[in-house]
Amino acid sequence: MVEPPETPEDDLEREALADPAAHYRDAHDPQPTFWRVLVLILVAVAALSVVFGLR
Repeated sequence: MVEPPETPEDDLEREALADPAAHYRDAHDPQPTFWRVLVLILVAVAALSVVFGLR
């Protein structure tokens, strides 16, 4: 029996199965950005104002 020639999809599948998290690690930026820090502070201030009734 003769193997069919490999297609680009086969190459992609092989890469994905080799290390499925490799692309995510490359694209993910673990450093907090200014906007993430700002949103975190705003959520914390809002939560504390609700808890302590400062509004």
